[in-house]
Amino acid sequence: MSPDPMHVLQLTLGLVFLLSAGGKAAHPREFVEGLREYELIPRPLLTAAAAVLVVVEALIATAHLTGVLLAPMLAVEVTLLVAFLVVTAFALKRSRSARCLCFGRPGEAVSPRSVARLALMIAGAGVLSAHAASGQWQPLVFRWEMREAMNAILAAPLALIATSWLLSGHDVFQLATKCKRCAAEAQRG
Repeated sequence: MSPDPMHVLQLTLGLVFLLSAGGKAAHPREFVEGLREYELIPRPLLTAAAAVLVVVEALIATAHLTGVLLAPMLAVEVTLLVAFLVVTAFALKRSRSARCLCFGRPGEAVSPRSVARLALMIAGAGVLSAHAASGQWQPLVFRWEMREAMNAILAAPLALIATSWLLSGHDVFQLATKCKRCAAEAQRG
């Protein structure tokens, strides 16, 4: 029995939010400093805003991973992701070298890849919302049969990895091109 794609999507988004909230909670100073770089939140409110974001992301993760209160949390999730998308697009437009804060520790700079990641997450949450509203689909809650649960739990990280690779396709192509050039130079040399 293959897992319901909606359940895989539910768990995949839950894993993303769990990693995001966990990363931010584990590195609060870096996260607050990264928020400061965006120059959107007054300095006295930065720590409180960071704490609220971590709590909201943890609640979204919990809703996805348990299925409890998922339908109302999807509205919160879409709102949060759209806000992140607007802020990211604003940072790109201003050509600021703002750092991506997706998983707490500022690492990579915001880029079109950040926008694509957010757009995919918004689309995923939108699809789940539409299915939940249709009445044709019920969120995965921990009372379904074990085989279906294991299939969905195993498929979710694979979906996350596949999406990550898809979003890194440009980097993989550049690496492959560079390796071909290196091999050609080594044969000549």
